[in-house]
Amino acid sequence: MARKPRDYSREYQRRNELARERGFSSYGQQRRYTEYVATPVRYLAPVTQEDIAATYVPRGYYNYEYYEYGDDRLLDAWIRRLEGRGYDAEEAYNLYKQRSRGGQLSRAQIGRLSREVVGEDWNEKWSTS
Repeated sequence: MARKPRDYSREYQRRNELARERGFSSYGQQRRYTEYVATPVRYLAPVTQEDIAATYVPRGYYNYEYYEYGDDRLLDAWIRRLEGRGYDAEEAYNLYKQRSRGGQLSRAQIGRLSREVVGEDWNEKWSTS
C-alpha cells in the first residue's frame, strides 16, 4: 500500500489558521514570537496584538534576558569564550542564536563560527562543565 504524498501547502495553510486562532497574523509571526519569549506555543494563552507589539523585535534578534545558564551547555561555553575575548555576553548570545536560527549548534558548527567571529580555530579540548 503506497503512502499518500504530503500536501505541504495544506499543512502550512493549517499552521497559519492555528496561528490566527491564537491571535497572530501568520505562522511566521507566531514562530518569531515564541522564539523571542522562549515559550512553546502550547503554554501561550491567546495573544493580543498589544502583547505582540510589546515584545516584537526584528528577525534575527534573540533576547538574552530570557536565557538561563545551564539550558545549553555549548552556548554557555561559547559565551564564556567570547567574554574572554572582549565580547559582551548578550552579543555572544545573539551571534550564536542567529547562526543556529534559535536552536543549538554542534561543536563543529561552533568551531566554524569561532573562525569567522574571532579568527581562530576552536580545536583545543574544551569542557562544557
